[in-house]
Amino acid sequence: MASRSRQTTKSTPAKAVGLTDVLKALSADAASSLVEHLAAAECLPAARLACRSLRELVDGGVHELTLKVEWDSVPLWLEGKASLSRFTRLSTVTLQLLDDKDEETGSLSSLLTLPFVTEPLAMRQGINTLNVTLWATPSDSPAAAISGAAFLGLAALLPRLKSVDLCGLSTTSLECGPADLHVMYQGLSGLPSLEDLMLPAPSHLPGVQALAGTLCLLKIGGDNVGEGAKLGPQAVGSLLQLHKLTALWLTGMSLDEDSDCEDGTKPGAAGGLLGLLCHLPPALETLCLPRCRLDVWELEGTAAVQHFEGNFYLRQGRIRALELGSLSEAPVLPTLARDVLLRCGALGPRLERLHLTSVLVDGLRAGEDCEPVRALLQRCDRKAVQRLAAAQPGTAGPGAGGQGPSRVLLLHGPAAGKLARRKPANLAKRVAALSSRLADPTLLRGAQALPPAAAVLVECGEAEGAAAEVEGAARAEGYEVARVPRGVTPDARYRH
Repeated sequence: MASRSRQTTKSTPAKAVGLTDVLKALSADAASSLVEHLAAAECLPAARLACRSLRELVDGGVHELTLKVEWDSVPLWLEGKASLSRFTRLSTVTLQLLDDKDEETGSLSSLLTLPFVTEPLAMRQGINTLNVTLWATPSDSPAAAISGAAFLGLAALLPRLKSVDLCGLSTTSLECGPADLHVMYQGLSGLPSLEDLMLPAPSHLPGVQALAGTLCLLKIGGDNVGEGAKLGPQAVGSLLQLHKLTALWLTGMSLDEDSDCEDGTKPGAAGGLLGLLCHLPPALETLCLPRCRLDVWELEGTAAVQHFEGNFYLRQGRIRALELGSLSEAPVLPTLARDVLLRCGALGPRLERLHLTSVLVDGLRAGEDCEPVRALLQRCDRKAVQRLAAAQPGTAGPGAGGQGPSRVLLLHGPAAGKLARRKPANLAKRVAALSSRLADPTLLRGAQALPPAAAVLVECGEAEGAAAEVEGAARAEGYEVARVPRGVTPDARYRH
């Protein structure tokens, strides 16, 4: 009997699959999703320390990075121990520079470019956004300011920058002499994709016209801008040449005219907000003015500082909509209307929208001070008036904008629309008829027709219950009535 040979098959043990193999097998989208989940759970630092594979995964998914360039990190860059090459998807870098020459870390110009000088070109080409700030509090012995020549090197190292933000620098940490600005903008003009630029102060504007071919967004000023920062004629002239600029931000600066300008007969020749509105960049669509001020000199020789915020929306060089908010207890709207808005060529015969927030106005009484406000209101097609406070001239003391009941009513609806279109004499008759319904005619102080808005503003007297009684009489006459509440008390830091 033949013996049956028994064949034995040896099974090959399965290769152990580790975390490294799993991570390498992930698609790019899956890897990005994993990094996003780790970031959402605030686990990225711990994940980087777990193993080399996780560190490579995390670093490869980083898009934004903040680098402190100071006494501890500078030696690492100099010795080649610090590198950005493992951040393969890095697109945004924020540099925090140490401004202290006593630490002997190097000039700010050198620190600006140090992290990039030894990196491969492919890695540097992926960076499109650069933010530069100062690290820690200002030193008693600041390092040398960033020179214009530093931007020649920066443009060569990061050739695909689309956005450069220098607002985090102090006004003294970035050179603003004519030669430095010329060289700086020549360097930045070598960036073919540069669309957004943020500068510390208006003193850094001269020469910015070198970027006219690409620049679309420009922001000037911020938390570090000095109290004396002003928009001078030279700065306005530079802005005018930015023919692709669509958005401009001026933050925290004085926008009044320079009274020392030689050509005082030409509106806007002295710069400031009036100069800018008379010489707007041709493609500008949005002008934002956060925390700005007008310094108005009174007859007694004292300055009444008026802080305000504003947004101008433009089309083909004309203001189509306007938003204004007061940050002071001084009546800023009459000043803006009289000294700026009604004098500039950008304000046409019609405003599509006027939005007033916490603005102290001079009431609706007849008088010279009130006429600019009347002229501005009569140009409006629509109105969104929030917290419009009727304040007497010179009485806008602490709390004037936010105490007491409303004294201004807005009459609207079909009946008010007809009333708004009547001639002044007929309007006076209708107002007299409204007064006849009141127990005391002095409870109604005046009215202002707003024909484009098909509405009428009515100012009530100061007696208690005046607004309620006038409102009742107006409703009895067939008008729809809305109360315009008083403004809130302005922020204490803007009180003067």
